[in-house]
Amino acid sequence: MLSPSVAVFHKTCKIISQNKSISLLYKSTSALPLSECDWSFVWQHSFKATAVTGDSLDSDSQVLLNFKSYLESWNPTERGKYNEWDTEKQEVCQWPGITCTPEGSRVTGISLRGSTISGPIFGNFSALTQLTFLDLSSNTIGGSIPDDLSRCHRLKHLNLSHNIIGKLPIEIGQLPLVFLNLTRNKFSGQIPQEIGNIYNLQNLDLSYNNFSGNFPTSLNDLNEMNSFLGNPLLQLPSFFNQPGNNNSSSGERDNGREEEEDDESAIDMLAFCWSTVSFYVVALIGTLVLIYFDCPWCRCFHGIFEKQVVLKSFLIILDMGDDTDRYMDTKTVLKKKINIYLGDQEVHNLSEYPPYLI
Repeated sequence: MLSPSVAVFHKTCKIISQNKSISLLYKSTSALPLSECDWSFVWQHSFKATAVTGDSLDSDSQVLLNFKSYLESWNPTERGKYNEWDTEKQEVCQWPGITCTPEGSRVTGISLRGSTISGPIFGNFSALTQLTFLDLSSNTIGGSIPDDLSRCHRLKHLNLSHNIIGKLPIEIGQLPLVFLNLTRNKFSGQIPQEIGNIYNLQNLDLSYNNFSGNFPTSLNDLNEMNSFLGNPLLQLPSFFNQPGNNNSSSGERDNGREEEEDDESAIDMLAFCWSTVSFYVVALIGTLVLIYFDCPWCRCFHGIFEKQVVLKSFLIILDMGDDTDRYMDTKTVLKKKINIYLGDQEVHNLSEYPPYLI
């Protein structure tokens, strides 16, 4: 026998689940999952949600607390920085991942990148009427993008990349986005034409999904091929194959070829440096060996080297002229060295040097 209070909740749950319009209204306004008349869940959570009215920091904080409760229901163990949101400990604008207007009057941004979030996207972001920035990337968010998100009329930056979201609604074209990153998800089907209606869009990334079909003509003005890489079933327009535009396969091939050429150049440079250093090391060792041992080759080496030095010095001094007294000492030394090469023959005039000494 159910108690009267529980019976009321049980009956309410049945009415919500059986009436389609009421069920849709509940799902669009509540962050709490409702399936198969889970009246116990309703009993635990129905009176915990607070009605959000008005545009103020208090209303924004209540939306964020509802968002936190929603995330905690889907992530009972591992939780991200949203778990630290608490009005009793910090002001809303000091919560991790939350940014506000300069005067701190409204919430303008939510950044929960890599916060171990799973489950569907929260369905009441539109209650944050000043929200311009939303980053939920690098999580395990699934399901589809809710229609509620299209009612965030000030949203400029939306990053849902690196998740497992599988449906992209056409209402996405109603947002005044400047930045949209949906790369590495599980989106499939055709890319909505309505994305081309986002006239202020400057950065779009739909790469590495499962999009297929014809490329939307509304996006023909986009020449960034990287925005659509990794969608093998997507039929790209011909202008992407023109000079100056790289398709996915040629881009990957060019990247691979450039990497191979860089590797070959590095190997060639290394081989050249190694061979050059090895040559000079061997030559130096050989020279030191010749100098160390007293052998005919060593004496020949010394003789050739000294002869070249003497001859070069001799020719330089001849160019100086015989009238300069300050070079007399050098000339005297040179005479003695030439005497050695001439077999101790006395040389009185430097102009009488043998031709073979030149």
